[in-house]
Amino acid sequence: MGKLSVEELSFEEALAKLEELVEKIDTGDLPLAEALETFKLATDLSEHCARLLKEAEASVEELAADTDAADAAAGGEDEDDVDPFGDS
Repeated sequence: MGKLSVEELSFEEALAKLEELVEKIDTGDLPLAEALETFKLATDLSEHCARLLKEAEASVEELAADTDAADAAAGGEDEDDVDPFGDS
């Protein structure tokens, strides 16, 4: 198995590779050394995906906070405070 630079992969690339490795491990046909190497790479890919998801979540939360702050500064209503039926 060639050396794969996990950190350079996008989330989608890493997830696809992880799914491929899980299928390979599930067959049970790998020699022990290759199974261990495959499992290690799968673990690295899983951690990389989790890291990328956490970073994306933080970005979304930051954007949401910025939007809320901009709405508050503009005197706008928070979307959660708007009555969709106009009864307020």
